[in-house]
Amino acid sequence: MRSFGEDEPDFPVAGSNRVDEVTFRKGRIFINKNQYFDGIEQDVWDYQVGGYPLAEKYLKDRKGRHLTFNELAHYRRVIAAVRATRDIQDEIDETIPGWPLT
Repeated sequence: MRSFGEDEPDFPVAGSNRVDEVTFRKGRIFINKNQYFDGIEQDVWDYQVGGYPLAEKYLKDRKGRHLTFNELAHYRRVIAAVRATRDIQDEIDETIPGWPLT
């Protein structure tokens, strides 16, 4: 299993870090016209907890704000945790086909 650091997405473009509009295009989560998190899978973007799309909601809740270094790092870890959770769920599904057991 890989460590979280290996699964964190890149945030390659310097700028204001202001969350203006959150969009997902071609493996990138944009927070404004120029800045984005790169290397995001569609299923990570779509992943829901309690009916909320986690990757989108976190950023939309911060719309109009400038993300700090710590917030950017935290979001990268959130994405890594979603990836790890997805991988564990896939492994469970392979191990226990036909869940729930009857």
